[in-house]
Amino acid sequence: MAILTASELGERLSAKVQLRTRTIPCPEIGEGAELLVCRLTGAARVALETAFAAISEGADSKALTKAMIVVLRECVVDESERRILTEQRARQLFDRYPEVAFRVRDTAMELAGMTDDEVADLAQDFG
Repeated sequence: MAILTASELGERLSAKVQLRTRTIPCPEIGEGAELLVCRLTGAARVALETAFAAISEGADSKALTKAMIVVLRECVVDESERRILTEQRARQLFDRYPEVAFRVRDTAMELAGMTDDEVADLAQDFG
């Protein structure tokens, strides 16, 4: 391995990144309904970790709800890997179909390569 120069790093950051995605079934929304989920983005992971930290320090569950809205907004994409949910639509999805929202979160975390230990640490912080 070689340390990247500023120019090399700039080139790599400018290149389009192929996101890992997975289609998940969403029968709660309707027969045959599916969503395309991409890996947990940096913004989504920060939102989750911040929420878990806040809750562990006594904040109410609204922090987790806000984090879930970020996860949904960031990680539900179309075939061109463009985000398809506005904040309002992400909130509606969370409110109406929480099981789908948590399936999106779990899939995005798995696609991001989060280990079972990292997931357990977040869950422990929540509890």
